[in-house]
Amino acid sequence: QERIWREISITQNYARVVSVSGPQAWLAELISGRAALDLPPKLLDFVSVRIAKHLDPYIDGDADSDSPRQPQFLQTLLADLSDDFAEHTLPAELLLALYVKHAIAKTNAFQCFGELHFGQGRLPVLNHELEAHFSALGAALEAAIRRDFSPDICSIQGLALRKPVLEALARDHAQLLYRHHQVMAGKLAEANSVGEVGRKAEMKRIFGIDI
Repeated sequence: QERIWREISITQNYARVVSVSGPQAWLAELISGRAALDLPPKLLDFVSVRIAKHLDPYIDGDADSDSPRQPQFLQTLLADLSDDFAEHTLPAELLLALYVKHAIAKTNAFQCFGELHFGQGRLPVLNHELEAHFSALGAALEAAIRRDFSPDICSIQGLALRKPVLEALARDHAQLLYRHHQVMAGKLAEANSVGEVGRKAEMKRIFGIDI
């Protein structure tokens, strides 16, 4: 009976928080890290790690397209949850939300910035490259959701996770990344300036020269 009440509580809390802001706004908050799921930490870690292990080879470009087709990811994940966390039953929508979060957050972290430049870090890519990335990500993620969750489980509280919605979510997250990048770039410039002043002071103190 306790397990049943716990399941009901998780489902009700999930439905309640999503209904407050709406599914797309809630997903955007979840992807950005400004919203969190009310799950036991060990359970959340387990699901997050399983999703990462499944998606990362595709995001990193290491997946073998010629490898035999694996069982549907959702079925495998639910089976593993029943083995390791038998006291919990999670809604498929909740698992889908975590799946979308990881896919967008990690892919954007890679694709929204270019190569590393000494003293500057990774600079944002050009706008046409960014738009191409959003389009490709939206199409690929829609197909992945259908493959890994089935066509019947591809929505969050009635919001169908189609390409336009997924692109919009990726854009929202990218804007957050860029704002954070600007803040950190300012801090880096400030640190470099302070370091240069200190270096000049040390040169004068040690060698008696101004540079």
